[in-house]
Amino acid sequence: HHNFHVPAHYPKVPRLALNWQLDSSLSIKGNMYFAMCPHALMAGGHMAATYEHGHFSAHYNLDADFLMAWQPYHYDANIQVDMAAKYTYTFFGTRHISVDVSAKLKLWGPEFGGTAKVDVGVATIDVSFGSKKVNKPAALGWDDFTNAFLPDNKLDISVGAGLVAKGTGVNNETGVNDLGVINAKHLLINTNSVIPATQHNGASVSNSGFGIAPMHLNAGTVTSNHEISITKVTDGNTLDVTDNFIHTAIRKSMPAGLWGDGELKNINDQALIKDALVGFAITAKPVAASPSKTDMLDKDNFAYDQQQLANAFNWAHNINFASSSDEHSATADRDTISANMLASADADNLLDSMGMAELVDLPATVGNDFLYAPKIASL
Repeated sequence: HHNFHVPAHYPKVPRLALNWQLDSSLSIKGNMYFAMCPHALMAGGHMAATYEHGHFSAHYNLDADFLMAWQPYHYDANIQVDMAAKYTYTFFGTRHISVDVSAKLKLWGPEFGGTAKVDVGVATIDVSFGSKKVNKPAALGWDDFTNAFLPDNKLDISVGAGLVAKGTGVNNETGVNDLGVINAKHLLINTNSVIPATQHNGASVSNSGFGIAPMHLNAGTVTSNHEISITKVTDGNTLDVTDNFIHTAIRKSMPAGLWGDGELKNINDQALIKDALVGFAITAKPVAASPSKTDMLDKDNFAYDQQQLANAFNWAHNINFASSSDEHSATADRDTISANMLASADADNLLDSMGMAELVDLPATVGNDFLYAPKIASL
């Protein structure tokens, strides 16, 4: 739009060009543009036609610029047309006949209205039609605003880090969002709201200077609270553990067409609300390290007596191993292994003293688990 001050960070996109040479006498040139910005839609272009043949020439220029805001719906259009023709002939010298006509049309709405100005050279004609003034768009109510701009799911909660096992997602019947299993050490949960917040758990936050433009609400008249509550449920008991977590603000730019300070007054109003609070990154507070301290021990607990044991150990006798030279002997060795291991009271007492009696269960065919039967000691 010719009145729009394009921000420096916008892409420099050339207009769509038109260059059409119909024949040696008639040519048409022009350009067109379309832009959807955070606060309005803009479209328009320029077209020029030139005709020259013999002593006759004519040209036609058309400029059009349209500006439209969708909620509340409002439009503004400026159209200008210039037409001129000239004829040259010879009659007692060179003579020229020329005609110039121009018209300017301005449209607005709703309610539809506009003005037209026609200049025919010797006279200027002004015409008004429809609504006599540019009406201020009506403010939307909350229900109309939410239905037009906000999705059904206005808040999203996701795992940013530490995910061990993916959850089942949102249950459509209960509305519960199962995020899955998360490693507490690397836990990071992000909240993201389509509605910026002026408060966090009831406390005011910085940069809450925004309103609701389609509702014509100025900054300071809007309150939205981003509430975070974290509870731990154990054996039916619910404990509030919110203070055990750190909430780090997530901010981003939001369109002023939605959250601007009152209604949009012109296309060069602020396009974005910067650093609006839209969510939080939730992490666990680090556990404060504290040195451990043991209780005092009585020195009598460390007293001991020496006791002499006679024949505490003896050298083992030489043991001859009988090799299994055939399949029959190997089978017999496996049976011997199973019988000895299952019937060993010493082994059972040892496992019981270690608390592993219920963990170690030897089957009656344990000897068959050996691919090759080991050699059996023969005393």
